[in-house]
Amino acid sequence: MKKALLFGAGRSGQKIYDEVKNLYEVVGYIDSDHNKAGKTVKNKSVWYCDEIDKIKFDVVIITSQPAMESMCNFLIEHGVDESQIITSYISFPLESRRQFLQDLSILYNQKSLMGGVAEVGVFAGDFARYINEYFPADKLYLFDTFEGFQKRDILVEKENGYSSASVGDYSLTSVEVVMKKMRYPENVIIRKGYFPDTAYGINETFKFVNLDIDLYLPTLKGLEFFKNRMVREGVILIHDYYNTTFNGVKMAVDKFMNDNPQLSLAPIGDTLSVMIMGFAR
Repeated sequence: MKKALLFGAGRSGQKIYDEVKNLYEVVGYIDSDHNKAGKTVKNKSVWYCDEIDKIKFDVVIITSQPAMESMCNFLIEHGVDESQIITSYISFPLESRRQFLQDLSILYNQKSLMGGVAEVGVFAGDFARYINEYFPADKLYLFDTFEGFQKRDILVEKENGYSSASVGDYSLTSVEVVMKKMRYPENVIIRKGYFPDTAYGINETFKFVNLDIDLYLPTLKGLEFFKNRMVREGVILIHDYYNTTFNGVKMAVDKFMNDNPQLSLAPIGDTLSVMIMGFAR
């Protein structure tokens, strides 16, 4: 049985462990978060990613969809052959979302649909780069704390049992990391801080918005903020609606849809996301 090292000791890493534990001898996890190093997850050791040279393995399984590209680049830079890197457990949903976005941009271009684009919950910018690439002439607003999950949102998660998320999760990113991935950086407007406080003064209307915030309260706030700023035929894409480790997302979307029955909700085929349509502006 091949020895597998899992890259990413978060909730998705734990879920993927259950999928692969009978297929591989899992030797443990590596993670880019210093706070996780030295701990155990699923009774497996967690090492800081820079210690990868000390670990014996045959393959590395990527477990984080938002950070997939960054993780792969890290491994290659540290001498891991591409043939040893397995992304199949998380690449399908990302590729499906990318293709959806590309097709949507083509449709909007054919209709000369006007409006800005935005993402709330940018993390390392791996999906934002596609928004920037497929909407090259449009302003792209990127909202993120760049400091991970905030205490006020985590309190809501804990009180309602929505997830086991912690303060500071997804903090290992920066504006610089994100901007390096942008093909048209001159169109990118970074709004760093707590959303929707960081949206103050924006009078833009939007044709596409991606909400990838993972948590109940910011997801609901995001939907409420953009609802009256979407152009007719605009789309709000919500990630993790079908992700049972982040139940707050579904709860927020369902509440929003119940309060706005004139809107329509539909899956996009990536097993995780839904889109909201039917805006009247």
